[in-house]
Amino acid sequence: MVADDATPWPDFREEIRDDLASVVQEFLQQALNWNRLGRVVRDGTRFLDDVVTASQFPLSEIAATVGQLRKIGLGIMGFADLLLQLGVRYGSEPSFEVARQVMTYVNTESTMASHELAAERGAFPTWSESKYATPIDYPEWFERHTGRRAANWPDGFELRNHSTTTIAPTGTTSIIADASGGCEPLFNVVYFRNAAEDVRGEDAFVEFDDYFLRVLTANGLDADAVAEEALELLQAGEFTGPKSLSIPDEIAKTFVTAADVTPTDHVPMQAAFQEHVDAAISKTINFPADATRESVDEAFCLAVDLGCKGLTAYRDQSRRVQVLTTRPDELVQSGGRPEEARCCPL
Repeated sequence: MVADDATPWPDFREEIRDDLASVVQEFLQQALNWNRLGRVVRDGTRFLDDVVTASQFPLSEIAATVGQLRKIGLGIMGFADLLLQLGVRYGSEPSFEVARQVMTYVNTESTMASHELAAERGAFPTWSESKYATPIDYPEWFERHTGRRAANWPDGFELRNHSTTTIAPTGTTSIIADASGGCEPLFNVVYFRNAAEDVRGEDAFVEFDDYFLRVLTANGLDADAVAEEALELLQAGEFTGPKSLSIPDEIAKTFVTAADVTPTDHVPMQAAFQEHVDAAISKTINFPADATRESVDEAFCLAVDLGCKGLTAYRDQSRRVQVLTTRPDELVQSGGRPEEARCCPL
């Protein structure tokens, strides 16, 4: 969705002096292909509505509930990749504003697509009981989700779907698409992925971030040599992130990983998305192994204050075996040893 001729944020922000929201808005106008994004959102909304119609459910009660509400869950993935391509640091104030404006567009376009579907196929059966039947009673809420003035819809705003947006973790889906998951930061630029032995064979999965390797090459660095160095450090249990590699500091700082984002920056990112998402959001707040009860309490209280619908807190090393890890001693035991791990993408 990034425009080919986009000016990156570090260069753009020096040209404009104004409040952050307006600067980011002007920046994104030239940085993103909004027409393409809108087309994909509308097609995705229609596709998911078709999925509701075509699906068969194990219980009649489930089928009845789904049929009454016709909820769908259009979401995103690759947001961390987007920020990297734009030159915006994940967890910074500009990144929160990018999240807010991008998700505003996704949500309003999806809602409008559902409105058009209602005209073609009919509104969801319980529409008359929803807020959309009386927008003038909820003007701020209505305008946030539709981008339209409630006063212009005194007779209601029909929708095909009770709700249209959510943000799922997109674990397997993002692996297939080679994109960062959901709205999460990168876990790391290289790491082990634990999987069942019958899936991975004797060797542990080692994953490199593809965009990281491409950035190295684009900047005249030997990506294969950096990958070898990273793999050696990973196998020795000495890899601590991009800064442990022989690469320029500017590149290392650009690739923000989950451990680099403080809990008090994870939560505002989730809150920025939540303002313009119908359902809940899958977002993990990563805590270091030495996290205190007080630090977890602070994150949950902040989430409540900022309007998040839920929160997932994960403390590093709280499980003996973690799905994603940079430590070889956390690998699932098998016939193969960690030092025999292959670098799959290379």
